[in-house]
Amino acid sequence: MNRNNKQPTVILCFEDFINYCIIAEKNDLLISNIVPPELVEKFIEIGKLFGFELKITIFDHREYDPLFVETHTKNGCVDFKLNNKYWVKKQTYKYQSKNRTKYFTTLWNEYIDKFCNYSRKIKQLGLKYSQITYLSYGAKSEIINLENDINISRQSIYLTEKTITPLYLIDKEKTLMK
Repeated sequence: MNRNNKQPTVILCFEDFINYCIIAEKNDLLISNIVPPELVEKFIEIGKLFGFELKITIFDHREYDPLFVETHTKNGCVDFKLNNKYWVKKQTYKYQSKNRTKYFTTLWNEYIDKFCNYSRKIKQLGLKYSQITYLSYGAKSEIINLENDINISRQSIYLTEKTITPLYLIDKEKTLMK
C-alpha cells in the first residue's frame, strides 16, 4: 500500500450526529435529509409506543452552510407520506434566480427517488426475493406488503426491477470476473 494514498481517519460521534441532524422541541422533531427513512420510521414508532404523536419535519442538511442560508429562506412545509404509511412534512425553501423567485422542497435523493413515496430499500426487496426463488410480481408485492405493513403495487416492483436488474447483473459479472 502506498503511503501517499492514505486517507485521513474520520471519527464520528453519535452525539455529534444527533446534534447536527436531529433537533427536538416538545413533540416536534426536525430531522435532516441525510438521516435514512428507516430511522425516521423508528422515531415515529417510538413516539407511538410512548403514547404521543411526533410531528416530523425533514429539512435540508445544507441549512448549516452559511452560503445556503444567505440565499435561501424557509417557505413552509409540504406533506409527504413516507412509504405510503407515515405522514411527515418536508421543508420548502425560496430563493432568487435570474430575477425570479424559485422554490424547492427538501429531497431524500440518497434514499428515495423523486416523485416516489417508497424508499429504495423497500423497492429493492423484490429483486432480493428473486435471488431466492421465482415469484410473480404480485406475490412479491404481497410479501413486501405483509412484512412491512405497507401497500406497494406490483407495478412498482416491476418498474424497479426493470431498472436495477441490469446494474445488478453487471456488478455480479464484475465480481465473477475477478
